[in-house]
Amino acid sequence: MDPLGLAIGIAGLVPLFSVCVQLFDIIDSGQTYGQDYEILIAKVEVERVRLFLWGESVGLSGQDVNILESDSRSGLDQRLDDRRVCSAVSDVLECMKRVFEDTDALKRRYGLQQSASAPAIQQSEGGRNALKAVFKRTYEKFHSAAKANQQNASLKSTAKWAIVDKKHFRQLIADLRDFNDSLSALFPDVEDHTQVVMAAGIRATVNTEDLRVIEQATMDGNGDLSEVASTRLSEISHREPDGPDKSEAASVASTLPRAVNIDNLAKQLDKLEVQLQAKNQGVLRVSINNYFDTKYLGHVGWDGIVQDEYFIQQDREAEFVKYPYLAWCKHSFHVL
Repeated sequence: MDPLGLAIGIAGLVPLFSVCVQLFDIIDSGQTYGQDYEILIAKVEVERVRLFLWGESVGLSGQDVNILESDSRSGLDQRLDDRRVCSAVSDVLECMKRVFEDTDALKRRYGLQQSASAPAIQQSEGGRNALKAVFKRTYEKFHSAAKANQQNASLKSTAKWAIVDKKHFRQLIADLRDFNDSLSALFPDVEDHTQVVMAAGIRATVNTEDLRVIEQATMDGNGDLSEVASTRLSEISHREPDGPDKSEAASVASTLPRAVNIDNLAKQLDKLEVQLQAKNQGVLRVSINNYFDTKYLGHVGWDGIVQDEYFIQQDREAEFVKYPYLAWCKHSFHVL
């Protein structure tokens, strides 16, 4: 690709990125059945925040790129000057844009329905509002960028879509997460910065309801952020009281056992168990269970095998092992 062609390609990324960020608004957060739908909306908004912070880091958030003046592109990440990277970014953003523009896919694949024809449901914007409160500065930035972008006018008339099928809507969340992961794979350091910025916003939050929404919304795809929210909730719940009796209350509290959030503890243990199972899969375990005189009873097994298969394989492989070394001939191991 010639320099002018590359410059034109880079210039096209700016409005394309801006449109993708704005298209998240087509999901009508005012249509919801309750907390489950609130969390789903929050999951979508988490991906929008990730997308905007990524674009901000690489210089695509509302910047007017003059294709003939390289100085005006000084804020862009230099990796975008690689035509392969520029093309890959464009492809990912185009795919994301098409997801929101494909009305048939929105209905059949993602369980959405245009708000005008959706059933009347209780109004609530808790999921989106929680993200707006926690990442207030980020939302202010991309709303400001949207107003400055010429594409903004054409998006005002875009139809709103309500969630009518939770199961299918989760596929949209997964697809949006995959798009963001693809962009992050091209700029790995940017994802680290995004996580730092989002974690800082969570740590600065004092509203427990917003934190609970964030905790649940990030539990699947952003476990580290969920843990930050959980820790912040724990800190707030044990915050010292204000007022003239503060020191006395703190003194009394220090002598009492600290309360444990059982729900949070159970969630952390569940996540730890899943992680350990994934890491230990395929591990060979050898142990000595007992010994009788000069004979030792041992056990060999491996992780990653279901219980029924384990006992079948155990029966097949049970045998006494004779060692080829004379020094060991007086001992034998019973391997199960």
